[in-house]
Amino acid sequence: MEINKIEELKKYFVSKKEDYEVANKVDFISQNIKFRFCKGKEIKIFEVSRDVMEDLSIDQIIQKLEKGKWESVLESPNRMILTHAGFREK
Repeated sequence: MEINKIEELKKYFVSKKEDYEVANKVDFISQNIKFRFCKGKEIKIFEVSRDVMEDLSIDQIIQKLEKGKWESVLESPNRMILTHAGFREK
């Protein structure tokens, strides 16, 4: 998996959610990328699947995030994951 894609996505999220601290980590079992958005005690998380990270360019991933309205996904009480088919509950 390309570290550059992860860093580019993190930069994208930071530019869109300036009032949040954005962190990421690789889930060693699934190899999905978890993005954490923190603001005070508030923590919101969603994941991007390994397949999406490997198969798509950064522009395609961002397009898929925007189409799936990722900012509203952060408001979901359920943990969500971005797959090729779009967002789904994890």
